[in-house]
Amino acid sequence: MGQSCTTGCASFLSKPKTGKNSEVSPPADACKCCSSAPKEKTAAPIAQPSAVNTEIVPVKKESKVQSKEVVPATQMPALPPAQINMDISPVRDGSMRKWTINASTVSMIEEGVMPTDGAKIEFEFLSRSYPQDQENSDPTEGWAFTAGNEPKKLKLTLGDCECCDALEATIAAMKRGETCVVRCGVGGTGDVSAWTDPKLGFGPRESRGIDMLVSLLWIEKEKDVMEMEPEDRAKYASERKDAAGKYFKDERYVAALNKYKLVSEVLSYVDDLKDPKVLNEARVVKRAAKLNEAMCCLKLKDWTGAIKASTEVLNESDGNEKALYRRASAYMKQGEHVSAEVDLKRILADNSENQEARRLLVQCKAEAKESGSDQKDMFAKMLKGARAPPRKS
Repeated sequence: MGQSCTTGCASFLSKPKTGKNSEVSPPADACKCCSSAPKEKTAAPIAQPSAVNTEIVPVKKESKVQSKEVVPATQMPALPPAQINMDISPVRDGSMRKWTINASTVSMIEEGVMPTDGAKIEFEFLSRSYPQDQENSDPTEGWAFTAGNEPKKLKLTLGDCECCDALEATIAAMKRGETCVVRCGVGGTGDVSAWTDPKLGFGPRESRGIDMLVSLLWIEKEKDVMEMEPEDRAKYASERKDAAGKYFKDERYVAALNKYKLVSEVLSYVDDLKDPKVLNEARVVKRAAKLNEAMCCLKLKDWTGAIKASTEVLNESDGNEKALYRRASAYMKQGEHVSAEVDLKRILADNSENQEARRLLVQCKAEAKESGSDQKDMFAKMLKGARAPPRKS
């Protein structure tokens, strides 16, 4: 006879699936509701997180040793060994690392396997803070739930600014049916705001880092741009541009930048748009996305990226004031005052009432003069040091 369940159940700790990445089948006397054995098992050790190593780290499985102790009712069933340890942080700084606990067994030929930007999803998650002195602990161990600290089931639209960056990055890297653990703040790196979500009520408490246990339950059909009709593709790009604006307003500039880049990629080919009105609207959306991409780069102090995005706009819309102004701003930050002055004078030649361009031109000339004076002093010192000493009589 099987023993009754004393462990408590959660849908993301369901019966292990058979397959390449799954654990061995549960024993015959396992609990029917959560498939955990009546005896405690010790999971094999996994690779520890590293802020430097961002390569996938395979984990060797070891045989499990059974214990006669009964798992307390408030303790979750032991998680199986993690399969991989990978960096999923938006800027790939190692601050967010993901361990796959239960790999998805869904075939890639099915619909709704991997979430795409703008897709509706359903998932469960649980979060916890971890002390800084326990950063090297196993993120898959010690998970417990009590009243008030239970897994939450949520539905939202991915890429629509409805959850924090860490949760979005996690879900975007998952497949339907997968369960994973993500550790945020590895090595003291990353921005705490990326894994703080007041709307969902979680974030670090005792320290700057948190662990998240996530299970992806359902995804609507992927939004495959290659399969869309031209008009639907243009509409999708416009919706993604509007979503990017939400991230920019929340000062989530990395996420906003990625969304604006997605818009440009979706509209990289528009010649199949037969309706002149739709074609013109698509070009306007693409131009706006590129201009906002330049603005995001300025906010992120990526001067080269801002110059590149602005130049792409000018290649298709010569004399665009916003593109010239943003490129001039980036040139000034790089100390290229001559190039900045050329762009600003082009703006004023077409629109002498542009006060922002006029003020920036005054600032540009002042900085160029100061920079030139500093360079003259530097060259004078170099020449003075290079003079030959006077000959002795």
